[in-house]
Amino acid sequence: MSKNAYLLIKSKINIARGLQRKRKYAEAEKEIQETLQEYPDNGLLLNCLAEIYMRQKRYQEANLILERQLRSNPNDSYTLALTGELMAQQGLYQESLPYFEQSLSLKESSYLYSQFIRALNQAGQDEKALNVVNSALEAYPQDSYLLEEKGKVLKKLKKFSEAAQVYEKVLETAPDDSFAYKEYIRIKTSGKKNEELIKELKAILKVSSRAGNPHLHTLLGDIYKAEKKYEEAIQAYQQALRLIPDNNYVLGHLGFCYSKLQRYDEAKGALRSPFIYNPTNEYLRSAIISAYKHTGDTCGLIETLEEALQKNPKAYSLIGILRKIQKEQEQQDAAKGK
Repeated sequence: MSKNAYLLIKSKINIARGLQRKRKYAEAEKEIQETLQEYPDNGLLLNCLAEIYMRQKRYQEANLILERQLRSNPNDSYTLALTGELMAQQGLYQESLPYFEQSLSLKESSYLYSQFIRALNQAGQDEKALNVVNSALEAYPQDSYLLEEKGKVLKKLKKFSEAAQVYEKVLETAPDDSFAYKEYIRIKTSGKKNEELIKELKAILKVSSRAGNPHLHTLLGDIYKAEKKYEEAIQAYQQALRLIPDNNYVLGHLGFCYSKLQRYDEAKGALRSPFIYNPTNEYLRSAIISAYKHTGDTCGLIETLEEALQKNPKAYSLIGILRKIQKEQEQQDAAKGK
């Protein structure tokens, strides 16, 4: 490849990534597709296109590109890393591990380490996750993302004192890190009764510098939800969503609260995005099916299940559910026609 061709390709990729950051995925894809017409086998462009598809949850299309890439260049570190990320995004954490591990053996980076550690944690390999994050921090001792991953692992291992120390270290270098502050507060107040914790959180949120922390509002919502104070939980989650719109964690819990109050139309709207993102989650699946059925919106339920399957083709458990609901709908339509 000539120097001019390489510079052109890098320029197009930078433009596409800038568009991605603005969530202008169609424009980003157009930039790459146009350049691929001239350089159809370029690995940098193909990886970038796969990444654009992944950000849109078009997993099947991304997978086809990455499989092709690995057949032609099985030791490409970035392709391996993207494949690991693709698996992890679909909840296939165990399957993602070999790709992250092989990618790291070829080229290390703090970001890739954090992805690997997160996948290990989600796959239940907590001790290995702790060993890996400790090794990574030897190479990147001040990396806040790695420190936060270590805090999560320690918290999961119930090593709360060590976890608090880690988050204190994060906050020393990044005092405005809202997630780290929320985790620090949660650990430092562990063992307290929920009523007492609610009072403390409400007092913290009155401080102007903390009022804009969406994670504290989410934590407040979680505690209200645990106390079955669903109206108060909804208010807290709605405030969190004003600060972090489209957050699937918050939307999922908001949907559960709506369901508990039998506000099923609102539950459908809140649960749809988190369910499509993670359709294998039994709680989300049960809640959204119930919400659609309570509103008599079988057609909407079928459309939602079809979209979830399209974006998560390996969610095989949905196939039987979808077929059963489609059959029920056909029988209802036939009965109406008689």
